[in-house]
Amino acid sequence: MSSGNPARLRWTTPDDHPALLALFERAFGGQIEQALWAWKYPPGSQQSLLAEQNGVLVAHYGGMPRRMVGQGKSLNCLQISDIMVDPQARGVLTRNGVFAQIANAYTDALTVPEGQYDFVYGFPSPRASKLGEMLGMYAPLDTLLQLSWPSQPTRPPGAAWRCSKPLALPALAKAGDALWARQQALSDTLLITVRDQAWLEQRYVQHPTHEYQALAKQCFWQRSPSAALVYRTHADALEIIDFVGQPSAYKGLVQDLCHQAAHMEKSSVFVWLTSVVEPWLPPAQQRETLLPVNIAGSNKAQWQACFQGQCWLTAGDTDYR
Repeated sequence: MSSGNPARLRWTTPDDHPALLALFERAFGGQIEQALWAWKYPPGSQQSLLAEQNGVLVAHYGGMPRRMVGQGKSLNCLQISDIMVDPQARGVLTRNGVFAQIANAYTDALTVPEGQYDFVYGFPSPRASKLGEMLGMYAPLDTLLQLSWPSQPTRPPGAAWRCSKPLALPALAKAGDALWARQQALSDTLLITVRDQAWLEQRYVQHPTHEYQALAKQCFWQRSPSAALVYRTHADALEIIDFVGQPSAYKGLVQDLCHQAAHMEKSSVFVWLTSVVEPWLPPAQQRETLLPVNIAGSNKAQWQACFQGQCWLTAGDTDYR
């Protein structure tokens, strides 16, 4: 199977799902549930492109729409997901390879001036990131970090005044617009996904495979929470997925979750985020670099100049955490 032969590109249909799931397994060595695939790429959406060579599915490039705001500008964006190339079709990493063909075609079709999206961005593996930058398709935008804290058996100072409590996801989503109103001032200088009711419903309430929980700051005199974090439970740790609402409350919420982790006999709490989120949180015990954040599109240089190192992103901005 030659990676240098031009591939036939077309938008996916529901009939392609079995072949796409099989390609996922060949490319990543693991399986993805059909319900999760349908959540990412609902029927009728044109955000999932495939490549065929000699009638065989060899690559896929997909994305999920994101409403973002940055420096007072409302932006229509795509978060890239499920970049897959069959191992037998990867071949030499060149501008004529199937990866370059499908990535360029996807970006050209969906970003301005041909498409409706201002730019696409994603969290590629270091290998894919290096290739995309080498071929001139990607530009570096930011970096995802991982911060972690040990669980805290003793109650944090001042915890009694924070009024942190569990909040059901439907109630969190219902309060989403009010929470976003408290958070959106971040967009005066930073690039951030709109985290309103519609976002919380689609991203967390409707997720078909992951179970999320929320911890919110809401005192008895408040009609709705002023801030919240969304988290997942793992075997030995709690993972913070997202923050919503008033940023000044995030530090206390993290401390309270560390206390909760101890009661759940978990050893730690961790989170994925970009560096601009870090000052709002407690000092981390461990800090490590995870993944690059890259941007693509005909105007990528313009948006890179605006937002490089100024992106408010968490694990919630990915499609797989």
